[in-house]
Amino acid sequence: MFTYSLCSILLNAPNIEHSIVIMNRQEITFVEEGTVFERAMKAMTMMTPLEYRVEKDGGPGYDYLVRGKMLGHPFVWCVEEKKRLTKADEPRTRLNKDRAPHPFLLATEYVPQEAAERLREAGIQFIDTVGNAFINHPPILIYVQGNKPDKLEPKPHAARLFKGAGLKVVYALLCKPELVEKPYRDLAEMTGVALGTIKNTMAELTGKGFLIDTGKQGKRLLNRKELFDRWATAYPDALKPKLQLGRFHGDKYWWKDLQLDATVAQWGGEV
Repeated sequence: MFTYSLCSILLNAPNIEHSIVIMNRQEITFVEEGTVFERAMKAMTMMTPLEYRVEKDGGPGYDYLVRGKMLGHPFVWCVEEKKRLTKADEPRTRLNKDRAPHPFLLATEYVPQEAAERLREAGIQFIDTVGNAFINHPPILIYVQGNKPDKLEPKPHAARLFKGAGLKVVYALLCKPELVEKPYRDLAEMTGVALGTIKNTMAELTGKGFLIDTGKQGKRLLNRKELFDRWATAYPDALKPKLQLGRFHGDKYWWKDLQLDATVAQWGGEV
């Protein structure tokens, strides 16, 4: 079962041949065949006739700029291409949507039904490779959800990278990148997590492109800004609740008559 809704202009348009696709191949030759974006656009053109061209520069933080017409109505999209969309990615996608200079479009492998609802409620247009889509381009509205791939790809082995224990390791490395050279046992002692978690976390950091072993030149932490953004997204739900031991307070206004040695300490804004 799937939901498929189009506004009246799409439903009532006469003699629409949904398999018709008009593209200027010379202008999209740089779009590699088989990419998530290319396959998602193919799926999109099975629902509605499109004329479009793709420009390589989508602006900072975006993969493509797409200009075209849908049933004669012009559009411009800033496209973010993402192979796998996770719930942890959605807040950052909202930020990308809000700062985009043109209407934002997410192109991804597969958008599950629950994620499709969340994206639609957030006003995030999306297309995927199996024909799910949300396009809000008045007077055209396309919303398709519930289509599933023939065979779901197995989820990658979940280590501890953006879980509670893994976030502790990532935090330590972000604060002191030189710790990547430390033995795993030392890292386990510094962060207070199990040795096995250290091994899994470091392996996942390498697999996701955040850590590289250059051999004689040692290990280096890469893409630190992106790693920090991922850490900051996961921290409130995955780690912060586990760190709070309790809330404490003294007698009311206990601090008013307390004199501090200004060379040692000073009151902060909380007081």
